[in-house]
Amino acid sequence: MKLFFSWINSPNGLTPFCESDLTNNDGVSALSCLLMDDGGRNYLQTIPWIDEGISRLNLVVNGGSGLLSWDREAWGVKVEGGKAVIYSLIDEDYCEEIEVGGLCNALWAWRGFLRSTPDSYSLQEVEI
Repeated sequence: MKLFFSWINSPNGLTPFCESDLTNNDGVSALSCLLMDDGGRNYLQTIPWIDEGISRLNLVVNGGSGLLSWDREAWGVKVEGGKAVIYSLIDEDYCEEIEVGGLCNALWAWRGFLRSTPDSYSLQEVEI
């Protein structure tokens, strides 16, 4: 799976945007939606939330906990048995399953992108 990070123009200036080459039948990527779920805050204020997700995933990967639940405003993650299920908090049947390692990689990459200098000409491709 590939993710594509870019900056788009919005009324509040440049905003981070994520697309995936893997989508459901509706053309939506739950992973992209999870990453962009900012809870209505400035994107830089979401970095601690991303850090929390990374910390919780590290506990699972390192054997500290076999279960994980982590969510924001509209999207969440449940991890069990090495699989991460990303789901809508509005409709739990709307979900996507990926490997925990892939989710870790996506969070680290997204965190790095959020910390980069916004540039409307920037496009970052990430393989997870």
